[in-house]
Amino acid sequence: MPPKKENPKYVKGKYTEGTKESVKKYNAAHYDRVEIRVQKGQLARLKEIANNHKTSLNNLYNTALLKYLYETDPDSFKYLTSDE
Repeated sequence: MPPKKENPKYVKGKYTEGTKESVKKYNAAHYDRVEIRVQKGQLARLKEIANNHKTSLNNLYNTALLKYLYETDPDSFKYLTSDE
C-alpha cells in the first residue's frame, strides 16, 4: 500500500489548500481581473437577479457588457469577440 501524501491537492469531495492554489494559478494565467463598484445594497439584488436567471454574477456582467457594446458600438463588439 502506497504511503499517504502529507498535503494532497485533491481529496475527493474536498476543496483543499492545494486545489485552491492550483485554481488561483490557472485563473491568473488565463483571465484578467476587473473590479466594479456598486452602491450599497445593490450587490445583494444583483446576486438575486443572477440566481433567478440561473447564472453567475460574473456571467451577468459579461453578458450585459457585450450586449451594451453590440447595441451601441458594433466595431468594439466585433473586436472583443473576434479570435484575432
